[in-house]
Amino acid sequence: MSRWSKQIEKRLIEARTKGHTLEQCAKLVGIAPRTLDSWIAKAKKGQQPYQSFYRRFEAARQVTCSILLENLVQQALEGNTGASFFLLERVYGFTRDGPPPL
Repeated sequence: MSRWSKQIEKRLIEARTKGHTLEQCAKLVGIAPRTLDSWIAKAKKGQQPYQSFYRRFEAARQVTCSILLENLVQQALEGNTGASFFLLERVYGFTRDGPPPL
């Protein structure tokens, strides 16, 4: 298993900010995906420094998701039908058969 370091932590957070999957993040920083899985499991058990890293790691993902969603909404409002259809289906649960059940 790879050793934990602040440099690896920083690079993992940068990769997550760019929207990479867990597997991609691990490979980009040169660790095995199972190592990252292990560190995340330790984080969820409250072990440091993994827990504080994981909070920042997931916050980076959430910030990027928010920015992308805002951009998608803006495109939909500007008339991009692809963006509109995507939002209706994925965010609001609409299908070709109509709105989601109440």
